[in-house]
Amino acid sequence: MFEGFTRTEIATSGTTINLVHDGEGPPLFLLHGYPQTHVMWHKVAPRLAEHYAVVVPDLPRLLRQREARLQRPERLL
Repeated sequence: MFEGFTRTEIATSGTTINLVHDGEGPPLFLLHGYPQTHVMWHKVAPRLAEHYAVVVPDLPRLLRQREARLQRPERLL
């Protein structure tokens, strides 16, 4: 899935954002709803990347990391 796309991890102060990206042109972020994952865009993203700089983050993983942090209050300090 996402052949030709670059997989990237962006480390922030509180979590890591996993995403795939490809293409050139105006930026286009493909966001999914809950409980889906970024994989729902795997058929559409390559066609859009022909005209746009497509960025597809994996939000469920981001949400799971946030929930795990909130369950451990000592990590919030």
